[in-house]
Amino acid sequence: MTFPIVKHDLPKYGVAEALRPLLIKHLVEGKFAVGDPFLSDRQLMEATGKSRTAVRRALMQLQKDGWIERQGGVGTFAGPRVGMVHRGSVVDASDGQSTDQSTSNEGIAQASKPEASSSHGIVRLAAVVAGLGHLKYGWWMSPWLRGIDAASEEHGVALELLGDHLAKPGALSRRLEQHRPSVLTCLGPPINHAAVIGEAKRHRIPCVLTGVRTPELQMPNIYEDIVTAFANAVRHLYSRGHQRIAFVQVRNSGWWVFDRLEGYEKGLADCGLEPGGRLVHWVPTEANEQSAKTLSQFLQREQPTAVLFGCCWAAANMRWLTGHGGLSVPDDLSVIVSDQHGELDNWLGGVRTTTVKLPLYETGKSLVAMARRLADGRDVPEVTMLPCTLVEGDSVRTLK
Repeated sequence: MTFPIVKHDLPKYGVAEALRPLLIKHLVEGKFAVGDPFLSDRQLMEATGKSRTAVRRALMQLQKDGWIERQGGVGTFAGPRVGMVHRGSVVDASDGQSTDQSTSNEGIAQASKPEASSSHGIVRLAAVVAGLGHLKYGWWMSPWLRGIDAASEEHGVALELLGDHLAKPGALSRRLEQHRPSVLTCLGPPINHAAVIGEAKRHRIPCVLTGVRTPELQMPNIYEDIVTAFANAVRHLYSRGHQRIAFVQVRNSGWWVFDRLEGYEKGLADCGLEPGGRLVHWVPTEANEQSAKTLSQFLQREQPTAVLFGCCWAAANMRWLTGHGGLSVPDDLSVIVSDQHGELDNWLGGVRTTTVKLPLYETGKSLVAMARRLADGRDVPEVTMLPCTLVEGDSVRTLK
């Protein structure tokens, strides 16, 4: 696609203001249809010899007026206002204003509103959430939603819940097509969201993945720096005199599971301890009396002085081992658990748990800021990694 302009046609200063009417003229005379691919930032920079800043300023104004739609990581497309030209609008390319000769003023106003662009209005952020229909996942959804709420007014973002990842793919796809949000986000393992992510791509709706690391999809991704967090947890236990530190995790093929194992092994290496080996134990995702019995046998056989639980669901097995089970935390076993599940203290026999706290609230806030940038056609980082916090409780004993 070429842009009929030579470099000396533009002034040295006020480039964006001079470029805007030329771009509108190109849209009109080029007979673009709504949704057709338009010139990229790089193409305009090469055609005009002007800076990226000047080019983007002109394009952002066109987006604000509805002439184009810019989708971060996807491209720039002819916007709904172009459709007014084909319906009989007379366009004054000098200032971009149009006077419709065949429709009412109200019709013009409606046609001028970008359907998916929102640089001058509300960004509609649709979310598909893993575990939305299960109360046991409230511990991670609640702070995530609070973070979104805290940042929404500042960035002009409104959240729409598209549904649970367990909903039928066809239903989610229909909702996405009907609502046409500015940005889609998926909270939780992306394999569960594959169908709706594919639909978002088809409709040129940018997608942000949150909650877990998903490098294979090469999409904007917000997640916690769990490797560093688990290495820090091991170092904390070592500083309290522990050298036989076990790692207990659920059987799951997600990146997040092995990232936590990597952090555990890194922490052992940093402390000069042998790799985990026999001190690594895997349990089912759903804790039960049988899996708790297997964990008890592991603890008796390997005799660790401390356990780092890879997630709250692994730690749920402790409910059968404390209290009537006779195991005392931290007298018999020091414990650190990842996640901030509200039942952790009860599972450990009423002891205030030392936890690796995930940055769920911060993830929500970062997501809102990123949604604003994507809707405005601005670049976003492919990876945003947020730090976790080690919150000390009473579940770790100092060894003499």
